[in-house]
Amino acid sequence: MTNEKNRRIVESSIMIGLSTILSMIKVFQLPWGGSITLCSMLPIILIAFKYGVKWGTFTALVYAILQGILGAVDGTFTMVSLGAESGTYSSGIFICPYWIAVIGILFLDYILAFTVLGISGIFKDFRKLKPQNSFVCAVLVSGLLRYIVHVISGFIFFGTFASWFFGETGAFGEYMMSSFNGNLLYILYSIIYNASFMIPEIIITAFVGYIMFKIKPNLVAKSYSR
Repeated sequence: MTNEKNRRIVESSIMIGLSTILSMIKVFQLPWGGSITLCSMLPIILIAFKYGVKWGTFTALVYAILQGILGAVDGTFTMVSLGAESGTYSSGIFICPYWIAVIGILFLDYILAFTVLGISGIFKDFRKLKPQNSFVCAVLVSGLLRYIVHVISGFIFFGTFASWFFGETGAFGEYMMSSFNGNLLYILYSIIYNASFMIPEIIITAFVGYIMFKIKPNLVAKSYSR
């Protein structure tokens, strides 16, 4: 194994660890999953931005698995947390055994949602923009993809929480529940709920990344991927 490959592995391991720690520092926590963290996506996106999509996706996948493990440790997948009864889970769209729901939520909300951050590597060699602008694009694209995955998961698995959510939002919630129902209400709930933490998360990450590259444009200019 070359020194360059060793360095890449060490850097990625450090960034995965840093992202994991930052994910535990929550600025805001929603009651049914999702939180605004202290730029937990930033280290993973930095690795993808430096080494490209392939290595970035692999790094993001390792991080995603760790997030899934942490979610399990925190009790995210218990029957109580998911509102399952007697081993049966009702998503609002369908009823299934509890373990099927766990697999689906684990795959969408953790494995896929965090692995897509590796897509930010497509901006690695995008030289038409200044480094800080290119990195902001990387954050926006990968963050948007993560948001879309969360929305899909929310629609499929958490539609039954729509009534609770809109019931807590006053006149707006009353309007939503009186105007929409069924699958349309579920998808609107998922769009709004996930936006409430993902939009601030993306904005904060993009802002911090922009400042970092503004101060040090060559932050990841030297790539060891060749």
